[in-house]
Amino acid sequence: MKPRFVLAAILALLCALFQLGAVPILDEESYLDIGAQIAGHPWAPYDWWRPWQPWGAEHPENAYLYAHPPGHLWWVAASQALGGGLLTRLAAGVPLAALLGYSAGALSERLGGWLAVGIIAGSPILWLSLQTALMPDLGVTALATAAVAAWVYKRPALAGAALAAACSWKYPALVLLLPLGWLARKEWRLWAGFAPFVVLQLALTAVYGEPHLTHVLATADEIGRGPLGSRALGTLFRLGLAGAPAWTGPASVFALIGAPLAFIPELDEGRLTLIVLGVLGSLALLRATVALREGPIAQLLGAWVLLVVLGVVFGHNYAGGRYLLPAVVPLGLLAATHLKGHLRFLALPTALLAPAMLFGERASMSAADELAQATTQAHPPGHFTGEWTFRWRMQEEGWTFWSPGEPLPTGTLLAVPTHSSPGPIPPGLELVDERVTEGAGGLRLTDLEVGIGYHAETLGPLPVGFGTPQREIVMIYRAP
Repeated sequence: MKPRFVLAAILALLCALFQLGAVPILDEESYLDIGAQIAGHPWAPYDWWRPWQPWGAEHPENAYLYAHPPGHLWWVAASQALGGGLLTRLAAGVPLAALLGYSAGALSERLGGWLAVGIIAGSPILWLSLQTALMPDLGVTALATAAVAAWVYKRPALAGAALAAACSWKYPALVLLLPLGWLARKEWRLWAGFAPFVVLQLALTAVYGEPHLTHVLATADEIGRGPLGSRALGTLFRLGLAGAPAWTGPASVFALIGAPLAFIPELDEGRLTLIVLGVLGSLALLRATVALREGPIAQLLGAWVLLVVLGVVFGHNYAGGRYLLPAVVPLGLLAATHLKGHLRFLALPTALLAPAMLFGERASMSAADELAQATTQAHPPGHFTGEWTFRWRMQEEGWTFWSPGEPLPTGTLLAVPTHSSPGPIPPGLELVDERVTEGAGGLRLTDLEVGIGYHAETLGPLPVGFGTPQREIVMIYRAP
């Protein structure tokens, strides 16, 4: 069986299994909310509202400054129409996982072979993204990879259409337009295929009076973002978890020796982890740069990796591991071509880290959900601050989201979590209860007390950590 079919089946099956028992994680809660709101008017995909940054409790005319194009919002809305809960998650994630696997497998048939399939399938970043089926990262990566595969297989019209879909899913996919556009500067069929993206921007202009992309760029400063230097370092450290960079040649022996030590917190409280991940991230950038001097396919892949990294550093508000998902496939392909002889066995430890990362994410998600349930069972409905899984569960139990600056009537309860992005609370509140949940020990991806923040370097410089269990805490206050 060809690699394209094997990898498609592997990723689709993994994605389906990861949805079992899952509750909304990260911003999945927001996409479910937005998708439900626009289901009745998909032609006006920014006529929705939720109390959120940057407007808080203020109700704007529309949400046109929202940074994402409507492709993913439409996809979630369509997935919800097929059924809620598990059916929505499966419908949203499994087809995209299969497309990503098929496209990456097809590319491996041209560069990297079965070793590339193994490296890609064992990527920790990929495993985490397969879990979050309702986030846009899986879709934009699948479509962008399909565009590259179509170009390599000399189907320029299909490549243009896939790239248009990717850019309509998430704007960072536009970086791929630079290398593909240069290669296809005389190929009108790619530009014809890309035309739907332009049509979408014109359609949004007709509804809202301005192209969405230009409006997003003009209002980008209204959304908080981390410092550029921290974002650059955070990107480098998280790139070390892509999987492929760890195995780019003899220099990766350092990672094989140092990586286990990096997860012993008593040694240096995270400094060794950053050193190892920094070396691995640097190896990834070096491999991508060297590829620019190789064959046409390697040049395209190397340019793609470098542009993805630059896009995260300069285009995103913070560095998150999932933002580097589009770099996983090209790095896997390039790494496979660099491994010779016994060095191929260095790819094996990656397969051990991927499930550990997944379990760390699941433990954090479960702790937040359990804590929210404990709070709602012990107190009558009130207000809360916080995001992600905590927000979803609290709203499911009848509690009301509170935005900073919004008045709190006398006697109102306010639940404030520790690790779920709470807003600043007003002074003078009376503490009436404290709920604590001990998370599972081992590998974890978020811990503000230690400085671990895989999903954003603004939460902490360390992408991962290992040690004592994370304590999830909710403080319940009463307004005087």
